[in-house]
Amino acid sequence: MTLTWNSPAEDALAVSLSPSSSWHQRTSGRGNRGDGSGEHSDPMWWLHGASASSRFLMQTLGASSPNGESEDHALPSLVTQSGSNPPVTGGPIITPKRNPKLLTGNDGPDLLQTRIATWNTWWVDALEANNVEAIKMCFEMPWADAGMIVSSMRAINEPRTFQAVVLLLAERRKGELETREHVGGLTALAWAAKRGDARSIDTLVTYGAVVDARDDAGATPLLHAVVADATPAVECLLGFGADPNARAYGGRKRRGDESVVSDESHVSDDGWSPLGWAARKGQLGSLRLLLTHGADVNMRGGAGGSTPLIQAAMGGHLEAVRELVSAGAVDSRDESGFTAAMHAGFRHPQNAQLLGAVAGASSASIGI
Repeated sequence: MTLTWNSPAEDALAVSLSPSSSWHQRTSGRGNRGDGSGEHSDPMWWLHGASASSRFLMQTLGASSPNGESEDHALPSLVTQSGSNPPVTGGPIITPKRNPKLLTGNDGPDLLQTRIATWNTWWVDALEANNVEAIKMCFEMPWADAGMIVSSMRAINEPRTFQAVVLLLAERRKGELETREHVGGLTALAWAAKRGDARSIDTLVTYGAVVDARDDAGATPLLHAVVADATPAVECLLGFGADPNARAYGGRKRRGDESVVSDESHVSDDGWSPLGWAARKGQLGSLRLLLTHGADVNMRGGAGGSTPLIQAAMGGHLEAVRELVSAGAVDSRDESGFTAAMHAGFRHPQNAQLLGAVAGASSASIGI
């Protein structure tokens, strides 16, 4: 690999990068685009194929001009030239459209925002390409923003890419693990739980992430894992001491209601609990783990302030009902005055086994 830096008489910089004859063979054995053509598929080719060579190039582009004079304040826009896409034998690959310069203390707020916006574009492109090397490069840039990194986790589609971002965040931004994404207030741990990624959960908690951190709706990572029906993630979080009885805030904003619930003091009976959700959906793996780790079998949660037994009866989940009854579930009334037996009889009148299992629950506390 050879890098040539030319400084013409005019105030401009020209950079050419020529690969060795084996460079393409080291990158999947094909052309840069990956289809055997030897051409580049898009202007941000460096996000898709380059690794160490791109790192060196970016460091070089980040320097001031060879004569020490300040250059154009705009960030480099790396583009391919239509007539210069090289064959395997080499040739010029990229040329900066403008003179590049790294961020300095003299940059004003407008320029800083421009640089951050450009970094955001590079970051999203790197994620879409699932290029871990480019992601590492972006992490090292001074405009890397933890809020943007966490917010972009919702768009990552490859487990390997997600785990790479998590590891970089844990190792290089350890003090920012509780950064929340811009939409729902989820932390990186919540996103890992939502994806059911037990490996990322282990990484984040090991580096100090708060295991019961709540998002804007009051949901904990454990609740996100249960909703995703990700049993390994549920087991991992419970193993790290996640609270099995932590409910979401509840009191969800309704049409015409201007009140906004935003803190734990507003947790109400209609906030979903992990056990309540698992019971409603018949998720036996999560339900058994929650009961084993001390979940309150009679805690109300979800629509109508229903108990897990009522939720399981409403969903028609026979095995879930049996597990709850064995754990000591009591058939009580919801906010509308209906019991689990009533819900089972109304919703599943032909399911005799379900009706019999619900009838096995103690009903002494409601006088029936």
